[in-house]
Amino acid sequence: MFSIILGIPCLFLIPLWSRLKRRDRDLSLFLLNIFFAFMITSFYLNGEDWASYYTNLFTDGGTTWFEPGFYISIILIKTISLGNFGLTILLYFLLCFFLLSKALKSLEAINIPVFYVFLLLCFGNTLVLEQLRQFMAAIIAIFALIAFQKGKKRNALLLIFLAISFHISALILFVSFFICSKGSSKFFVYTSTTLMIFISIFFITPELFTPLLQFFPAILLKLTQYREITAIGFHLGPSFLISMMFLVFLFFNSHLFSKNRGNDEWFLFRQMFFGVLIFMVGLYIPFAGRFSVYFVLYVFIFSSKKSSFYSFSRIIPKTTAIYSIVLMMFIFSNLLSYYKNELSPISFFQLDTHFVEFMANDINYNDRIFRIYLKNYEKLEEYKDSQGI
Repeated sequence: MFSIILGIPCLFLIPLWSRLKRRDRDLSLFLLNIFFAFMITSFYLNGEDWASYYTNLFTDGGTTWFEPGFYISIILIKTISLGNFGLTILLYFLLCFFLLSKALKSLEAINIPVFYVFLLLCFGNTLVLEQLRQFMAAIIAIFALIAFQKGKKRNALLLIFLAISFHISALILFVSFFICSKGSSKFFVYTSTTLMIFISIFFITPELFTPLLQFFPAILLKLTQYREITAIGFHLGPSFLISMMFLVFLFFNSHLFSKNRGNDEWFLFRQMFFGVLIFMVGLYIPFAGRFSVYFVLYVFIFSSKKSSFYSFSRIIPKTTAIYSIVLMMFIFSNLLSYYKNELSPISFFQLDTHFVEFMANDINYNDRIFRIYLKNYEKLEEYKDSQGI
C-alpha cells in the first residue's frame, strides 16, 4: 500500500510530462525526489535490513564487511550528519533519487514519472526501501548503460566497477555488457542461453566450483548463506508464465537485436533478453534473483520511452498493447508475491511512519533489532520446515 501511495503524484504528472517545459519538469522532479526521500525515510524502520547497517556502522561492536563504495559513502554521509542514523539515511536517499533523476533526464524521450511508478510498484518494498547498497549499484548501472550507448565503453566499464563497489551482484553487468556487445543476433541468443544453463549448474552444484571460489571469499560466503536458508526447486507459477511470454515475444522479434538497426536500441533489447533469462534462473534459485534487478530497470527504461512503442507499432500490429499487458502483469505479480511471502517484513496495510523520532534519534534501536532477529528466527525455522530444509 505504501508503495502505491508513493506513486500517486506520478500518476498526475504522467499525462502532462510531454507538455511541460524543461524548467517545469526539473522543478517537478526536484519536488518528487524530496517527497520520495522524506517519505521513504519516515517508513524506513518498518523494514529489516536497516538493523545490519545500524549495528555495523553506528555501534562500537560493528564490522566493515560492506562493499567499499557503499562503506565509504555512508561513512562520509555519517560524518556530515554528525552520526545521526536517521539523517544519514535521509541524505543517502536524497543522493540516490537525485542521481537517478539525473540519469533518466539524459535519456531521450523518457517519461520519468512512468519509470518511477514502475520502480515503486515493483521494487518499492525491496530494492528502494531495504537494499540500499544494490539500489545505488542499480542507479550506477543505468549510467553505465547510457555511457555504452553513447559509445563511451571505457566509461561504462569504470561505472560497472563503481557499481560493484556498492553491491557484488553488479558483477553480472560485466558478463551482460560483454555478451550483448558481441556477434550477430543468433550468436547472442545462443551464447546467452548457454550461459544461463551454466549459471544454473553453478548455483545448483557450487561444490564443483569451490576451488575457484576460494579466491573470492565474499561470494563463497554469500552463496553458502543463501543455500542454507533457501530451497532450490522448480514450480509453475504466474512469474514463470509471464517471463516465458516476455521471452517468447523477444525471441520472435530477435531481429531487434541486430546492430544494423541504425540506432542504439539493439543493445538495450539484448540486455532485456539477457535479463529475462537471468530472472527465470532466479525464480528457481531464489538468491540468483538479485542479479535480475539491473535488467528489470533496463526494461522499465525501455517501457517508459514513448518512441520505443512507436517503433513497436510499426513492426507488429497491436504489439504495444500486448507488451504493456505483459509488463503490468509482471509488475503486479511481483508486488503481490512480496505480500504473500511469509518472510516479508512489511504487510500490505502497514502505513506507520516515524520521521520525527528517527531524525531526533529518539528510538530504542536495540529493542527493535532484538525483536527483528527473534521474529526472523521463528519465521525462518517455520520456512525451513515447510521447505524440508
